[in-house]
Amino acid sequence: EDLSQEFDVSRERIRQIETRAFEKLKAAMMSGAEESGLITPPTIEAE
Repeated sequence: EDLSQEFDVSRERIRQIETRAFEKLKAAMMSGAEESGLITPPTIEAE
């Protein structure tokens, strides 16, 4: 509510921006974890 008033946009738009930001953050964290060897990407096996 406060952000929507401060930036003169709807609460829904703020929610959309937050969702997109968290998706980008998650992708960056997963990429960094893969590069450092903390996790391995999933493999697809042929049937």
